[in-house]
Amino acid sequence: YPDAVFWQKVLHSCPPQTWFTNLALLSILPNSSADAEDQQWHSSLHTAVIAHVFYPEMLGYMLGYMRNVPHPVDLIITTDTSEKKAVLEEQLSEEDHFQRIDVRVVQTNRGRDISAFLIDCADVIANEEYDVIVKLHSKKSEQDPESSEWVVP
Repeated sequence: YPDAVFWQKVLHSCPPQTWFTNLALLSILPNSSADAEDQQWHSSLHTAVIAHVFYPEMLGYMLGYMRNVPHPVDLIITTDTSEKKAVLEEQLSEEDHFQRIDVRVVQTNRGRDISAFLIDCADVIANEEYDVIVKLHSKKSEQDPESSEWVVP
């Protein structure tokens, strides 16, 4: 069956979350660092990784992927409480992959990762210093544990 016909039908007939989940397209960042040639090519791009971390226990798992982003890279983490901020800062205290680390408490967790990204990190998004912005967030469905089985922290 022609791939183009398949994708045209899928992309236009159901919401992105449905095909993304059902086709197991859940990993965007690689599981390992880029090879030396790719690292050299990407090293001219200044990247900001913005991660909304509502679940601090997932930070270690997320860092495994974040460390694959080539240098130079800044890490900006948002969370919803000052208590979580302290926990995250402690977890990041020995981290040396990032050029700069900034942990922020969001004004409100209403809108979850989207408001944290668009409102609380608006200064980062508008900063012309960055060539690339990577957006991540910790995700669990406490009310539906079966839907959280795709991630194994």
